[in-house]
Amino acid sequence: MLKSIQTILKQDKEMFKVPRRVQDLVPVQRIWPDGIFQVGPNKFSKTWKFSDINYQVASEGDKENMFLLYSDILSSWNSRSAKQSR
Repeated sequence: MLKSIQTILKQDKEMFKVPRRVQDLVPVQRIWPDGIFQVGPNKFSKTWKFSDINYQVASEGDKENMFLLYSDILSSWNSRSAKQSR
């Protein structure tokens, strides 16, 4: 059994190459429409999608909207964690 685990670990290792561009740092090889990313041979990841936000140049209305959405997210996390701790 130990040899089979060692064999699996050896197969799991990928060769590291020095990135030449910023795009080379992101290990995404393929993206499916449902949000699953292939990040290596037989390795997959599901991630959240965030849009780029430049808060400093946003209008006052956009800033208020961003703040309210962010506070909603924080409030939902607090209520979940409070329920879990009971």
